[in-house]
Amino acid sequence: MNFSIILASRERPELLTNFIKSIKETTQNINQVEVLVGIDHDDLVTKKVADKLSREYPFVKFNARHRSPLLNEDYLNWQYRSFSKGKYLIIGNDDIIFETKNWDAIIVDKLEKYLANKPDRIAYGYISDALINRYSLGYCCFPLVTREGADALNFAICPEYASWSSDIAIWKTYWASNRVCDLSEVMIKHISIHSGLRERDSTNIHVQKLAAGFVEDPAMVEQHIQRLKRAIKKIARPEPANLLEKVRNK
Repeated sequence: MNFSIILASRERPELLTNFIKSIKETTQNINQVEVLVGIDHDDLVTKKVADKLSREYPFVKFNARHRSPLLNEDYLNWQYRSFSKGKYLIIGNDDIIFETKNWDAIIVDKLEKYLANKPDRIAYGYISDALINRYSLGYCCFPLVTREGADALNFAICPEYASWSSDIAIWKTYWASNRVCDLSEVMIKHISIHSGLRERDSTNIHVQKLAAGFVEDPAMVEQHIQRLKRAIKKIARPEPANLLEKVRNK
């Protein structure tokens, strides 16, 4: 499996359906893509369409849990650790549309070339979105990380953030480790209040409240950076015993 697209959704059946349709319509090899949707047990609106969507789009899997205020850890990272199979993890949302035709083939080609001289296979993929184009931000809202990168950190997206700003922190972590691959040829359209394409809804208000009052701790981000750098260094340098064996065999 190449790709695991991981997201949470609540009471947005139309947006969720449009997102899933966009995956089907733009993917070259759908057999190498899985979409993991974290939902709440009490979300009857989404549950009503989940069975139909799963039958119509077999690459989509719904994972239900008790509602939690920790969007990143309890929905996104939970699904990464418990259910995902992809070599590449994309953090998504239910209000996005994949616009680039054959996005999966483009990413595999570019990312594998980038990883060719990186035996640890740790990397972050910088994917275009409406906010980047509008505000020229230095990070992307829907990043890709390799499974090796997520496994080194034990998370796909920074868990300390309840909702917003984790995308900034994960970019800082990989950027400081010199492991950012340009995948900006691929466009994900964000149909949200932030891009001016949709009005605010109850889910958006809830997620904003979750983020209120959180202040980033630079020391926390630095810990993530150092953990990733240690993982890169460990793979890049052979163990002394292996190095000695190579010398003896010459």
